[in-house]
Amino acid sequence: MGKATQINGGFSVFVDQVRDFYGAWYGRLIIDVLVYLPASLIGLYVSVDKFREEIKKILPDFLVSALDTQLVFFFLGALGFIYIFREILPNIFSGSESPQKQVTVEGAISLIETFGRIVSAKLTRFSDTLSGYSKKGQVPSASEIFNSITKPEQQILFTINALQVFLESITKNVNIDVRLVEVKNKLPTVWYAHAPEERPPETDIEDLQHPDSALMNCVKSSKMIVVPDIKKEAANPGKRKYVLMEEESGGSAICLPVYHPASKTYPFVITIRADKPNLFSPKRKNFYRWLLSQFAQRIQLEYSLVLLKEAQSDDSQKR
Repeated sequence: MGKATQINGGFSVFVDQVRDFYGAWYGRLIIDVLVYLPASLIGLYVSVDKFREEIKKILPDFLVSALDTQLVFFFLGALGFIYIFREILPNIFSGSESPQKQVTVEGAISLIETFGRIVSAKLTRFSDTLSGYSKKGQVPSASEIFNSITKPEQQILFTINALQVFLESITKNVNIDVRLVEVKNKLPTVWYAHAPEERPPETDIEDLQHPDSALMNCVKSSKMIVVPDIKKEAANPGKRKYVLMEEESGGSAICLPVYHPASKTYPFVITIRADKPNLFSPKRKNFYRWLLSQFAQRIQLEYSLVLLKEAQSDDSQKR
C-alpha cells in the first residue's frame, strides 16, 4: 500500500510539473519548435534538392531508403505528432474542462442556498430598518438610511461563514476553516473574520508575515497558493517551504488574494484549511479560482461600502 501511494504521489507531482511546463511561455516555445520540426524537415527534404542531398550524406542508408519509399507515412506521422502535442496532451495536463462543469448538481444547489443566506441577512436588515422608521413616523435622511442599511463588516463575516458552510457541505466529513486576513502595505495585519466561530485562528498574524509563509507568498505574488499537504510542505527543505497556520495539525490549504478594482489593491486574502491532506490539489486551481471568486466578488462589494462609509465619516468630521 505504501509503495502504491508513493508511486501515485510521484505521478501526481510529475503531472503537475508537466502542466506547469505547458503553461509557461518557454515551455510553449520549446514544444512549438519540437512539434513542428519533423514536418518542416520532411517538407524541406521533398522540396529542396540541396537539403535532400546533404541529409542523405548524414542519415544511414536504411533510413534514406525508408524516407524515399515511405515518405507519405512519415509525413502523416509528423502530422499525428503535431495533433498529439497541440490537441491531446494540453487537454490532459491543463485541466481544460471549464470550472462550471466540475460542479455537481448537489454542489450547485448548495451554492445557491449559500448565497440565499447571504442575501437573506441583508434583506432582514433592510426590512428591520424600514419597519423601525415606519413605527417612529420619521422621514430619515439619505445619510441615515445609508448608515442603517449598510453593515459591510457584518456582511463580510456572513460571507466567510457562508463559504465555510458551503465547503463543508460539499467535502463531506472534512473540517474546513475559512479565514479572511486583512492586508495593508503588502503585509497581513489582522484576522478580519473567521469561520466557524468556535475554531478561531491559533497562529499569531505576525508569524504569517514571515517571508516563507504561504500567506506572504500569496500577497507578494498576488496569486493563488495551493498547499496539498501542510506538514509535508512545512518539512520541505527546499526554497519553496511554506509556513502555514496550525502546521502541527496538518491538512491541506488554499490562499487566494482578493483584488479590489476601485482602489487597485489587494485588501484581503482568503485562507482555507481542511484537516484532510491532499484534499486540495494544484491541478484544480482553475476550479478553485472560479468557485472562490463567487465569494470574493461579494467581499469586493462590501469593501467598497467600507471605504464609502469611511469617506462619509471623514467628510462629516471636517464639517
